[in-house]
Amino acid sequence: MDDEHDTSGGEPPGAPTSTAGGAPVLASALEARAYELLGRALAGSPDRAVALLERDGTIRFVNAAGARLLDSTPERAARQSLGSLLGPERADVMLRAIERVLTTGESLQGVDEVRLPGGTVWLDSTVAPFRDAPGASPVALVITRDVSARMRAEELHRAILQTAVVGVWLVELVDGVSRLVEVNDTYCAMTGYDRDELVGQPVSLLDGGEVPTPIPAPRAWSGKDCSRFEARHRRRDGSWFEVEVSVQPVERTGRTVHFVHDASEHRRAVRELQASNHELEVARRYWQETFDSMGDAVTIHDASFRVRHANRAALALLGADEASVLGQRCHELFHGLGDGPVTGCPGREVLAAGQGHGFRLHESHLGRWLDVTCAPLRDAQGKPELVHVVRDVTEKRRLEQQFQAAQRMEAVARLTAGVAHDFNNLLAVILGAASTEATTAEERSEATLAILHAGRRAAELTRQLLAFSRQQVFRVDRLDVRDVVRDVARLLLHVVGASIDVRVAVADESCVVLGDRAQLEQVLMNLALNARDAMPAGGRLVLSARRGHVPPGRCAELPERLAGEVAVLTVVDTGTGMDTQTLALAFEPFFTTKEPGRGTGLGLAAVHGIVLQHEGLVSAESEPGRGTCFAIFLPLAPEGASVSKPAPRTPPPPSGRLRVLAVEDDPDLRRLAGRILERAGWEPSVAADGAAALELARAAAQPFHVLVTDLRLPDMTGLDLAARLLALYPELRIVVTTGFVDAAPDWSRLGDAPTRFLAKPWTAQELVDAVTKTAAGDTAPPASAPRV
Repeated sequence: MDDEHDTSGGEPPGAPTSTAGGAPVLASALEARAYELLGRALAGSPDRAVALLERDGTIRFVNAAGARLLDSTPERAARQSLGSLLGPERADVMLRAIERVLTTGESLQGVDEVRLPGGTVWLDSTVAPFRDAPGASPVALVITRDVSARMRAEELHRAILQTAVVGVWLVELVDGVSRLVEVNDTYCAMTGYDRDELVGQPVSLLDGGEVPTPIPAPRAWSGKDCSRFEARHRRRDGSWFEVEVSVQPVERTGRTVHFVHDASEHRRAVRELQASNHELEVARRYWQETFDSMGDAVTIHDASFRVRHANRAALALLGADEASVLGQRCHELFHGLGDGPVTGCPGREVLAAGQGHGFRLHESHLGRWLDVTCAPLRDAQGKPELVHVVRDVTEKRRLEQQFQAAQRMEAVARLTAGVAHDFNNLLAVILGAASTEATTAEERSEATLAILHAGRRAAELTRQLLAFSRQQVFRVDRLDVRDVVRDVARLLLHVVGASIDVRVAVADESCVVLGDRAQLEQVLMNLALNARDAMPAGGRLVLSARRGHVPPGRCAELPERLAGEVAVLTVVDTGTGMDTQTLALAFEPFFTTKEPGRGTGLGLAAVHGIVLQHEGLVSAESEPGRGTCFAIFLPLAPEGASVSKPAPRTPPPPSGRLRVLAVEDDPDLRRLAGRILERAGWEPSVAADGAAALELARAAAQPFHVLVTDLRLPDMTGLDLAARLLALYPELRIVVTTGFVDAAPDWSRLGDAPTRFLAKPWTAQELVDAVTKTAAGDTAPPASAPRV
């Protein structure tokens, strides 16, 4: 191109030019003005690079924006070749494009990545033929814009699109039909389609034309709303799957972005969860119905004893509704206590030991007898809980008591028959001996001895009957049962025979109880003699005393006094033993396995009565051929006074004549007492009741020394009489007699007056000894009433 057309200095194209021959080439004024305006616009564009290139690639003109892309200035870039600025490879591409444009007269447009002196950029370029003056030869007009930022954004968009974990559509509304503009690989993997198979297709290809309920299209296209809905999409193989779709309009483009999440697994999990919840609800209802259908009252407590569940039977037992029971502590509901669990609460033991426990109690708060089973549980978090199963056995216990009463009546019937038989025999001896007309002193002596022997046997039988009925009188002392065992063992060495090895095993620790030494000795002697009879060929007999506890299950209703540590006495032999049936009847009165004439059957019955009177328990374990073990459990005495020892020897009777007042309502016994006291050399006075005795005492010239009175008088008690006489004669000594007691005598009413107890039936010598010792000031502690 000629030099006079050089615009490298920045003169815009379109100014009037001349031809090579110097003749001016003129165009119409309008056409010339249009070129001028176009040239100025292109030359001054701030964001578009503009250049005029000759056919050989020489730059005729470049504006300031284009020079910046070439890292040059318009002046330096003008008249340079593309090869020197872009390199041979890129220059060759541009030269072919220029040749094509100038040859065909058609424009070319494209986006290319170009390496320029300032670096690599993306250029959106248009190449078109251009005449810089009307009639001039065409040159290539290149208009370029740097779109690197846009391309980077598109690359980022594509990267996000393809790496998204959910399916992504780009949808465009074309002629009223929603078509896919772009889909990502994730969605293609969901459906089995290739990208090329989906781009340009209508959305109905995938959703089957099922139109959900999204936000209406006009609002969605406005770019102001986002819609979320559930739908079904179809895979390439024709199968359907559930999806959740979020639609976001792309502002000012008329397009929408669809984020598609495969919800099949989620929906399946939801359905399984719903089915599981349904099964759980069915199981819960079944559990609740089973829980409520139980006849026993069942409550479940947490570790602080608060009720978490209670069945219908428990609510009925408590007479309350569920709202007032749940959250309450069991001792508040069942015992009416607000301060905490009762002493010995089995729930505490179950929580500590992790093992179940059963017991029976009388609940005064509810007025019922209850069998309670307490067992450990764990809640869903593994925390400890308790389950209480409570059975109301009030009616059962009433029937048991009726049955026991019937059994007792049967025992009484056997007792009556046995007593009648034995007393008939004794009375036959007494009456026969008394009615015999003895002619010689020897015969009279034999008859008297027979009467005395029969009387003693009758008295012993009476004592055993009173022991069985727990109405005999006994002295209460603090005793160490180890001493009792040692004393009885020494006596047994002379009783059981040399073929039986008697052994004693006592603990080092003291075992002090409140009891009657004589009666406890009688218990051990009875058991030991039974053991002797069970070992006719010899054997071993072991008596022991120690501290211990009542074994579980030994007693269904264990008294509170025996719930802790107790004194345990055992008598163990290696004899013939007993079978189950015999063992069940062992303590029945008049039941005996001995041959006729060798026992009354009252020995073990008396043992049972004496132990119960001492507030204890007695049990037996035995097997045929393996011996028998009798165990006696007695409550330990509280700490206090010293242990009682056997009474010292009696001092001699006082000298002189005693004035004795004897009060007895039985006339024969009253006359007998008078004769015995008179033969002893004393001055007796007798009375039939308390009023007569008081009258005699007031009328007497001198005070009485000793009062002998029955405990039970027709008009008052013997203690009432003694108290009134003490007001008249403070120095009076007192002897109280009785065969049994049914109420606790108030001995404190007699103050410090010397008092002695004499059990009926007594002999003449026993009466004389009691009066003599009392008159001399040697008194025995008062008797205690039975404890039943």
